[in-house]
Amino acid sequence: MSSDKGYRLERDTFGELKVPADKYYGAQTLRSVMNFPIGDKSERMPYRVIVAMGILKKAAAEVNKEFGLDPKVADAISKAADDVISGKLYEDHFPLVIWQTGSGTQSNMNTNEVISNRAIEILGGELGSKKPVHPNDHVNMSQSSNDTFPTAMHIAVALEINQILLPGLTQLHAALKAKANAWKDIIKIGRTHTQDAVPLTLGQEFSAYATQVEYGIARVKDTLPRLYQLALGGTAVGTGLNTRKGFAEKTAARIASLTGYPFVTAPNKFEALAAHDAIVEVHGALNTVAVSIMKIANDIRFLGSGPRCGLGELSLPENEPGSSIMPGKVNPTQCEAITMVCAQVMGNHVATTIGGSNGHFELNVFKPVMVANTLRSARLLGDSAAAFTKNCVVGIEPNIDNIKKIMNESLMLVTALNPHIGYDKAAAIAKQAHKQKLTLKESALKNGLTEEQFNQWVRPEQMLGPKTKNCSRLLQKCQCFLRQTITVRNYRKVGIIGVPFDKGQKKQGVGLGPDAIRKAGLIQGLESIGLDVKDYGDVKYETNSKEGIDNMDHLNEVAACTYKVSEMFEKVLKDGRTPVTLGGDHSLTVGTVDAHVKSKGSNNVVLLWVDAHADLNTNKTSSSGNAHGMPVALIASELSDYWPHLPGMDWQKPMLSIRNIAYIGLRSVDMYERLVIEKFGITAFGIDDVERLGIHQVVNMALEKLDPHSEKSIHVTFDIDALDPLEAPSTGTSVRGGLTIREGIHLLEQVYRTGRLNAIELVEVNPLLSDAKGAELTAGAAVLLLQAALGNNRRGLRAPEGITDMPLQTFK
Repeated sequence: MSSDKGYRLERDTFGELKVPADKYYGAQTLRSVMNFPIGDKSERMPYRVIVAMGILKKAAAEVNKEFGLDPKVADAISKAADDVISGKLYEDHFPLVIWQTGSGTQSNMNTNEVISNRAIEILGGELGSKKPVHPNDHVNMSQSSNDTFPTAMHIAVALEINQILLPGLTQLHAALKAKANAWKDIIKIGRTHTQDAVPLTLGQEFSAYATQVEYGIARVKDTLPRLYQLALGGTAVGTGLNTRKGFAEKTAARIASLTGYPFVTAPNKFEALAAHDAIVEVHGALNTVAVSIMKIANDIRFLGSGPRCGLGELSLPENEPGSSIMPGKVNPTQCEAITMVCAQVMGNHVATTIGGSNGHFELNVFKPVMVANTLRSARLLGDSAAAFTKNCVVGIEPNIDNIKKIMNESLMLVTALNPHIGYDKAAAIAKQAHKQKLTLKESALKNGLTEEQFNQWVRPEQMLGPKTKNCSRLLQKCQCFLRQTITVRNYRKVGIIGVPFDKGQKKQGVGLGPDAIRKAGLIQGLESIGLDVKDYGDVKYETNSKEGIDNMDHLNEVAACTYKVSEMFEKVLKDGRTPVTLGGDHSLTVGTVDAHVKSKGSNNVVLLWVDAHADLNTNKTSSSGNAHGMPVALIASELSDYWPHLPGMDWQKPMLSIRNIAYIGLRSVDMYERLVIEKFGITAFGIDDVERLGIHQVVNMALEKLDPHSEKSIHVTFDIDALDPLEAPSTGTSVRGGLTIREGIHLLEQVYRTGRLNAIELVEVNPLLSDAKGAELTAGAAVLLLQAALGNNRRGLRAPEGITDMPLQTFK
């Protein structure tokens, strides 16, 4: 290499080029600039893509270091990649536009050259020398443009969705929901086909908008599991040529660690290179969000039209002058801006769809335009939603007088007369009122109604929903059937199993849990709701084995205890009783689930795991080595290959599919647990889902997902730390924001009403983790939860058998 004034000479396979001396990019980047002079800076490869490229190059270098790459070279690449990730090199060193090769090869090489030269500079070398860091041999090691660019696409879009789009939509949803709640009593006229219809409340109207946005958020989130799958490791055509075994998995895990999002390696690299259905799916969700917001913003601006000659039901915030010629005019500019955004997103969706359909043989070649459009759509929707919320929605006020005036003038209030005088007579009254310019009341009185009848029958506040007194016979029959369906059994036989086991974790005292729950009045509480209760005592076990595995403490005792738990659980089932197991730490669930599945069959049991934690770790991923953080990984059949041989556990076979497990109440989940949840698509509802949807809907959704035909045996395992520590202080989890006791009780009442609950355990009550009052409160909460699961009715007990009437008073 030689220098020539402000340039340096660099060579690629096509010859020498003069590269600006102050640039980190090299010959291949410069050749792309020369070959694709299309557009201006606005057409550059998006910033997010370059940041994502930096992330994956850093992750690859760190993994390649494990596989033999010179540590000095790997570390220099990692440091150089940090400069790319920070964004400080984007403006001056990444000049390429999206209009280039459809595989993104030039942008991959742009990244390789920049990182190579920056790493050379860090090591004291000469820019452009490719020594000691080569852009292909070192920065691009075990990679191809065909797998790096789609990986960067997924990382970039995931970052944009999580950091820009979802926060913006969440703000909009919260503001719309707040308006719906605030305006729930403001009655207005509804409109269908843009014509007057029957009344509703302004709150009901805005509740539709809030729900549209809520569903849009859910749709976007539903696309993320496929977006978190990365193509890296597929190299040229998906075979993984020139990579090392384990490279794909390790690099994906490292990317997950760097970003904080649960990225995993794609299960099929051929699909990941040849198609970008995940991106099309994401943009489909964005398109639906755009459709929803277009409707919402149009409704709001039309409802705010006026101020004198429009509908004028809403007053929109006045943010700026609206006209250069008409003084005092104020326009709905926020509505106009966000609807233009929606139009742009819809157009982007067409281009993205066409791009996705152009995956020819083993490689899609529309990658840059697809990722650019998707990123732009996500950014525009997120930013505009936040601006629309701040500058429009939160400041909207209802014009009460105008709303009342319009409603009282509406002829569609005549619909309230249908049940009393029939459709035809009501229609005649409305037509006469319209033709003769009468009020509805005036027309009704002319047609024979009395003023008293009209005032009694035409009451807008009574037109906001169905009337139970006037239900059709069919509706009454349906209600009767539903009442019969949810009538639950009062009298059941239950068997109490105590498991005072604490070796699955390190905090002393959890072994005292069963005794504390009993002393809190469990047996008396269950008997008081008509249950036949038998206490089978505490599980006892012995072990002489000392065998174990790395990073799993007390495996020998866990194995021995859970085996005995399984035996006792099986005995309770054979006695015709419902097992109620008291912990003890959560590792005991290995034994209860084992016996339940063996009794009912692996496809006939579903498991509701109510817990702050996912308990999905293995000995390789656990930071503590505590077995109580591993039971789900031990019982799930799909995770059996992630374990070494476990001495003492040969009696237990992981037979329950992950598809038959659902989490409720998660709020403290490890990185690897999140990876497993995303990778296997485990049904999981965090505490944020409970807050967003409500506990009733969450339980319904979980049961519907696990058991859509309502035919399987339900097993509930309830860790007391699912409750907020203010509700249950004697637990090992101090993370605030858990379930309330009311939510926990409602959850278990719902499960009981299915009639299919056949096993429950309540674990991790630890009296030593709080004072006596806190321990009493926690054990009492456990009793309330178990009563709810087994039939306690908070609306009052049914009369015992044989009691038919109140005792009569007698007088002498």
